[in-house]
Amino acid sequence: MQDRRRSSIASSLPGSLTETALNLPLDARRDLTQALLWSLPREDIIALSLDLSRLLQKDILGQLPSEVSVIILSHLTLEDILKCRLVSRDWAKLCEDQGLWARFCAAAVPRIRPRYTTWADLTLHQQLLHLPRPNMPDDDVASFESNLEDLTLDVGGLDVIGAQGGLGGGGGVDSFSMAGGVRGMVWERSGYGLPSYTQHHPSSPSSSSSRRTPRISPRSKRPLQSHLALPTTQPQVNYKHLYIVRDILARRLRGGGVGRAGQTISGPDTSAADKLRPSTYHVRPHTIDAISSIEAGGLPGHSETIYSLQLIARQMSITMTPTRPHSAAEEMADDAVSFWRGKSTAPKTSSGPVSGRDWLLSASRDHTLRLWQLSSPKPRVVKIYHGGHIGSVLCLSVTSVAPESSRPRRESGPAGSPSRSRRQSRPGSGEGKRLMAVSGGSDGRLCLWDMEHGDGKPEKMIEAHTDSVLCVRADDERVVSSSKDRTIKVFDVHTLKRLLTIDCNENEGWHRGAINAVCLTKDYILSASGDRTLRIWSIHTGALLAFIDAGTRGIASMDFSQPPPHAHPSLRGIIVIGSSDASIKVYHLISHIPGVDMVDALGIIPPLRDLSLRDMLLHQEDEMGSEGDGDGDEEESTTGWGSSFHGDIDPEAGVEDPTELSLELAGQCWASCACPGRPSTSDSALCTRCFNRGHTDLVRSVHLGEQVILSGSYDSTVKVWDRASGRLLRNLAGVHSGRVFSVVGDHLRIISSGLDARISIWDFSEGLDTAFVEP
Repeated sequence: MQDRRRSSIASSLPGSLTETALNLPLDARRDLTQALLWSLPREDIIALSLDLSRLLQKDILGQLPSEVSVIILSHLTLEDILKCRLVSRDWAKLCEDQGLWARFCAAAVPRIRPRYTTWADLTLHQQLLHLPRPNMPDDDVASFESNLEDLTLDVGGLDVIGAQGGLGGGGGVDSFSMAGGVRGMVWERSGYGLPSYTQHHPSSPSSSSSRRTPRISPRSKRPLQSHLALPTTQPQVNYKHLYIVRDILARRLRGGGVGRAGQTISGPDTSAADKLRPSTYHVRPHTIDAISSIEAGGLPGHSETIYSLQLIARQMSITMTPTRPHSAAEEMADDAVSFWRGKSTAPKTSSGPVSGRDWLLSASRDHTLRLWQLSSPKPRVVKIYHGGHIGSVLCLSVTSVAPESSRPRRESGPAGSPSRSRRQSRPGSGEGKRLMAVSGGSDGRLCLWDMEHGDGKPEKMIEAHTDSVLCVRADDERVVSSSKDRTIKVFDVHTLKRLLTIDCNENEGWHRGAINAVCLTKDYILSASGDRTLRIWSIHTGALLAFIDAGTRGIASMDFSQPPPHAHPSLRGIIVIGSSDASIKVYHLISHIPGVDMVDALGIIPPLRDLSLRDMLLHQEDEMGSEGDGDGDEEESTTGWGSSFHGDIDPEAGVEDPTELSLELAGQCWASCACPGRPSTSDSALCTRCFNRGHTDLVRSVHLGEQVILSGSYDSTVKVWDRASGRLLRNLAGVHSGRVFSVVGDHLRIISSGLDARISIWDFSEGLDTAFVEP
């Protein structure tokens, strides 16, 4: 347009004069323009100024097609998007587009996926959300002022979505039509009633709840609901709500520690300048035990030490049936419970089906496993698994397995190679799987339990080891167990038939102490021992592939996770270990070609040679992102760097695999010195007494999360560490009165158990509508 305007003006002037003026240098043209403007009448200058203002104040984003505008906005950070809402109504409408927030969820690492939710699930979740919380007064309600200068995304401090009235479920307002600025008075949750929300059933009209609604400030808008107000048979997720709630959960979990807040769900191009401060949210622990379960209308909880926990996220219907005590300890506990029940007004345990999708399985010294229902007003035991062990149940693992009739055939490969499975992919292959638990005890037994449809007794039971089973892990094909007898054994998950035995007593170069922890993948077994070594074995042949001496004292616990999607193909996994010397270390499992320099083998370009090995492996190179068809579903290579088989033999080709495995130290968790009797030191100062390890005693349990590491120790504390930097984020102390034996967690909560026979829960989703959040 400017070219056309310039040509129209130039056409009315003599050719030589116009050509001379346009060919002048930039500074000369500016001086000439200013002189010409001052020669015009004042009215002409004002009119020309208005014309120029209209030309320059074009809303380019608003004039583009909405699809293109959404793509442009998807490259901004969450803070920038919330600021863009204040520009104009058109921009506010674009910033409310579900496609934009769906792009944010898809760009997160790992991707944020909505949880499958029915109207019944949503109704139950809304009711639980607005019940009074344990350890919290009913009048614990406050309004908070939003402030972009102090963006914490947290109800414990400040909330950036005040225009929507908070994140409590309800309101019945279409998110597309919401207007208003970011500043405003907001509410999150309370002991008040359940707000109404739009819901559609195929055979019945929508209805509102009869409960009284919360008191909201006149300045507030209705809450941003977790689902869209659309007439559908299933509730449709509101991606804006999902993305912001996940960000709040990440900040709450990280607490007051330093590091990039909300790293897992930030925009794809977030820079260091766009860092948001972490939350100062104070989480309140909630303790459950044998008595609290009865108070909640459930079966009695454990009466003795709880050694192992595992969270279960699956829709199940459990038949709750009162059981009789099966040991002397249980009989004494039952008598105490009966005496207490006679003096209390707690509801009696009822029989019948109990439905839910959030559960906790625990194993105890009382020889039983117990299933706790978490999706209830108060956690309670709904099923007791007994009759399999005659000693303490020390470990457990839960997995989904296909029925035996649908198991794939296993075909033998070339001589000496492991067998392989040929599967027929079919839609909905995850449906129809049974949820099975495998437990190991001090009696040397392994027991297989049907979690949902079983009668509480083991389906199968074998004498697996000659001494205590210290750790057991399972997937949809195999069970791996380790023992104090220095053996590792692999079993079929359906039949518990032994497939492989690794006996360290037969080789002096293998583990020389009790094997305290194991993990498994489709190709490897990882083992950690009291002899301080960490070893990698072939799950097909039992061959030792790699090992490393990991510390000054024995390894007590271990966890393993697959590498992130953007990592280099040579990174095979990430391992975290907890030791008897109170240290926590992270290792990388790497495959490489023997004799090739690690930097050259990884294809690191020269500017990255100064980075650490960890940074090299986790760096996302541009050429990696440009390979393939771009949909991320490329087939995995069967040879070279992309090989999924490692060891002595390539099962597909029958030839030796040229790659080897190695373990590389990636980092160590650290904390500021807090030794008693010593002044606090700076973060950079190394204490020669505690070595800044954080814990002061053996680390009995570790859990590797997406962005954090959880640990439980014999010092009676649970700690949260930043997975990237290793720095201590939260110290959850003062809850357990004895040793902590197990700690687990997900996006919503941290749960621990120990010697005091109690289970402690730190719920970071308090006051948030997490109906669509995957745990």
